[in-house]
Amino acid sequence: MFAQQRNSMREEAMSTVMRARNLSKWYGKHEAVHDVSLDIEPGALTAVIGPNGAGKSTTISMLTGLAKPDGGEIEYGAQSQSNAPAPRLGVVFQGSVLDPTLTVRENLSIRARLYPGTPRGRVNEVIALVGAESFAGQQYGSLSGGQRRSIDIARALINQPELLILDEPTTGLDIATRRTLWTMLDGLRKRENLSILLTTHYLEEANYAQQVYLIDHGVIHAQGSARELIQRYTQYTLDITFSPEHRQEIEQIARDYVARAQRFDDADGASASATSTAASQPDTATKAAATTTTATIDGNHLHLSVSSADECIGLLTAMRPYILDFRCLRGTMNDVFLTLTGHNENGTVDADQITTPNPTPATTSKESRS
Repeated sequence: MFAQQRNSMREEAMSTVMRARNLSKWYGKHEAVHDVSLDIEPGALTAVIGPNGAGKSTTISMLTGLAKPDGGEIEYGAQSQSNAPAPRLGVVFQGSVLDPTLTVRENLSIRARLYPGTPRGRVNEVIALVGAESFAGQQYGSLSGGQRRSIDIARALINQPELLILDEPTTGLDIATRRTLWTMLDGLRKRENLSILLTTHYLEEANYAQQVYLIDHGVIHAQGSARELIQRYTQYTLDITFSPEHRQEIEQIARDYVARAQRFDDADGASASATSTAASQPDTATKAAATTTTATIDGNHLHLSVSSADECIGLLTAMRPYILDFRCLRGTMNDVFLTLTGHNENGTVDADQITTPNPTPATTSKESRS
């Protein structure tokens, strides 16, 4: 039985560039990483996302061989870390290792000499790959943050890696520069058939990755594409401004909807009361989305959590005669993180975003109850 399980793991590993299973790392009495497992697929961009101190850099250190795991196993292709060399890696850590007084070309040329057999034109090639031709003659220290980061990536590409690993590559960059960097990485992935693993604490950057691992306090809470995670762990939010004289009609429609949603949840074995503990539980294949449904009326404004786009359309159709304005918003990765961990990416609990399950069909303002 054990041999069959091992053979199955080997077969799965053959389809991955790198595979980690049940990694753990202790620093004294503090467990920085607990039971972390992840797969790096060929040609995919994989992101490990979580707040500062979540265990991202420790995980990267283990995957690159800079730190020895206290538990678990790392496999490269079909062989364990102890039996085979790692694939060619290109690594970009948070701090730069390039000389600020040398030009971009000088820095990269020196690095190229560290790899015997590097093609003579490789430096020019990586400069072109990251779009740095216009500033290749400038001193590295004179470059902008985004330009320096692109040269750090060029340095990591010199040895033609199979896997590019980047630790917090977008930290400190403005939004426009971060988007440019992501576009460049995606282009590299496609042109070079490059596997990329990176960490970031910007939750919205999950949208750029094919596979996302959400980590907090050293534990992987969920994995999947950003779209899958949002569908699994968030709802739509429907905000409606209505004619004050039609408050009663709006309130009745909202109450009926929440009551129906509550009955569906109860029948499906995933009642609203059960979702209050979901945030503390790691992800599993069968874990249902957070489905607590609430409605809040404040003056002539309705705020309603809705399970799907179709439900939004149905509610808008029912309320159409009374609506002055509306918006229907999909959940975000911050909502996913909040659902799974109980706090936002900054590590603080957001009282405005956490919904306490309410056994009543709808929650209305004091004015409506008087």
